[in-house]
Amino acid sequence: MHWSRRRSNRFQAGRNRNKRWNYLASSAFGSEEHADALTAVANLDWGNFPDQNKIEADNLRAGCPVVFGIMKMSQPRIVLALSKKVWSHLGVYLRFCTLDEFRSRSLDCRIIQIPNCRFRSLFLRAPNHPSRFLSNNDCRNVALTVKRFLKRY
Repeated sequence: MHWSRRRSNRFQAGRNRNKRWNYLASSAFGSEEHADALTAVANLDWGNFPDQNKIEADNLRAGCPVVFGIMKMSQPRIVLALSKKVWSHLGVYLRFCTLDEFRSRSLDCRIIQIPNCRFRSLFLRAPNHPSRFLSNNDCRNVALTVKRFLKRY
C-alpha cells in the first residue's frame, strides 16, 4: 500500500508520465497549483507494476479498505481511478456508499457519500493511466465532468 502527498512532476521515473499526470491533475483541479495542493496518490497495491494485468486481484481487494480509510480521513471531493482494474475493484468496494452511477463525456462516474462526510464526492475513471496516452480531449472531458459535478453538488 502506498499513499503520498505529491508535488507535480515529481514521479521518479518517466518524464512523459509526469507530463501527462500534470495535465490530467490540472484538468481535474483547474490548475497545476491547485492540483499540487489538492492531490494525494493512494495505490490499492504496494507493488510497482508497469502492467496492471500483472497485479494480483487479491492485493487490489485487500487495498480497498485501506484506501477507503484514507478517503474517510481526507474526505475528497474527487476520487480519480487511474486504471480499469482500480475502477472495478474499488467500485465494487464502494457500492455501499454509491448514490448514483452514470456516464459523462464517455467517462464512468459515480456519486458517492462517504460516511460522516458533509458533502458528496465524485468517483470517476480516468480515460487512461498517465503512463499511457492521454489526449487533450480526454483531459478536457475530465475537467468538464468535474466542473459539472462541483456546480451541481
